Amino acid sequence: MSTLREPNALGAYLILPATALLALFLRTKDSNKRIMLGGALILHLLAILLTFSRSAWVAVALALALVLWWHLRKES
Repeated sequence: MSTLREPNALGAYLILPATALLALFLRTKDSNKRIMLGGALILHLLAILLTFSRSAWVAVALALALVLWWHLRKES
């Protein structure tokens, strides 16, 4: 549980930072920064997973898929 009112609220809160971390991870070229951003992203995803909020799982999967799609579309 979080200090928020319920696990669903924590899961919903963590979606935006996780999405931003993936976008920064894909954008940066420095390997040290990529390791730091990748670790922070893994921690955020683990926190979302441990909320047991199925709606947060679906939302973060959709958000991360959209960021990946946008990144891959920009490269080609």
